[in-house]
Amino acid sequence: MSLPTDVITRILEYSCDSPHDVAARRHCLNRAWLEAYEAPLFWRTLRLSTHPVSETSPYYLRDVQKWHCKISAWSRAPAKLRRAVELHTCEVVLDNKMYNDAFCLGRGLVGQEFTRLKRVRLFLSLFTVRSQQSPDDDEAALRPLFDAEEVQAMRFGVIPQNAWNYSPTVKPSQFFSKFRRLRRFEVSGLSLLFGEGDHVEPQAQFFVARDGDDADRVASLTYLDREQAGQLVELESVYTQSLAVPGGVPAGLFPCLKRLTVAGNPMSLPFLEVIFGGVATGCPVIEMLTLWHENTLWDDPLDADGSWAHAENYSVFAHAPRTLKALVLVLGELRLPVKEASSFVSLVKAHLPGGVQLHVTARSNTLENDGVLPESPWAPGLVPEFGVCYDDADLAQASFTGSEW
Repeated sequence: MSLPTDVITRILEYSCDSPHDVAARRHCLNRAWLEAYEAPLFWRTLRLSTHPVSETSPYYLRDVQKWHCKISAWSRAPAKLRRAVELHTCEVVLDNKMYNDAFCLGRGLVGQEFTRLKRVRLFLSLFTVRSQQSPDDDEAALRPLFDAEEVQAMRFGVIPQNAWNYSPTVKPSQFFSKFRRLRRFEVSGLSLLFGEGDHVEPQAQFFVARDGDDADRVASLTYLDREQAGQLVELESVYTQSLAVPGGVPAGLFPCLKRLTVAGNPMSLPFLEVIFGGVATGCPVIEMLTLWHENTLWDDPLDADGSWAHAENYSVFAHAPRTLKALVLVLGELRLPVKEASSFVSLVKAHLPGGVQLHVTARSNTLENDGVLPESPWAPGLVPEFGVCYDDADLAQASFTGSEW
């Protein structure tokens, strides 16, 4: 006889320290877990791994997040659990911080029909790992994920072109082209635009290509096609230098894009004019732009010309796209003309176009929090959270968030 839902909830709350711990319980642990199919909280996120993860696994595999099971075992999950996932799961996390041996997805998610799936998070390995199945079998195992509108592909280091997760023979464009409803996309540190004839490094990767580029090179080097780019409303994160592409960013490259994160080097103040120009041209309806200045003074400074230290250089902010509602600056260790956060915000805002609000996150040794400004709506995070919509009222108020990252 099934246990009542309230009893199941009390049992799990008693045996776990928090709701997050409850949600992380493995489905095979006990009878209470097997009968928890009526509790939506437990199945909002489904976490599957390509390899078994245990306390004896190498340290880099022992994550704070727990995995429900191997993806190859999910086809054997109890029917009631599979039904609960169909009804309640909004996010699927697929881990492949793999061992160096081959992996097998098995039947994976074949037959699983998600009714509320919104986001897929993929943890990609830098190891070259071979699938034991054919690309067609692997695609079938993952096909139920391809209706997701949000994809986060988390990279650890540089991924060789033949290290693509579910088969080393599958290129990024072949995999991500399956997500035809894609609206929000995150892969850190890619260049924006690939053009035919461009000289590229062997491991270079790009978000999208120009029209008319060689099909084979596009398939090898890009993640998205132009149709997918035209649907995006959020993109993270573009490598800074790639906005200075030869010939310029094509007009309306991302016609629906409202949020964009740009990170890397160079980020000297004069170069911001190039960044702003490329964003305004390629993203005609952009509303939130995040600029992540990554350098530290302990390394070779990217701002070697000291441009951030001189107040007269801040006139460059007048070139910010006029469609913006919010400009987000995330500053590493810099020499600035003022030390107080509110003074720095006033300096930048004096040059921004009307209607553009400023939100700053900075190291404490770069700017001091003088208590005048509130924290950002996404504090204590450094940047706006992926996929989260913020109220216009929150974005309309300047903010400062100190950080020790």
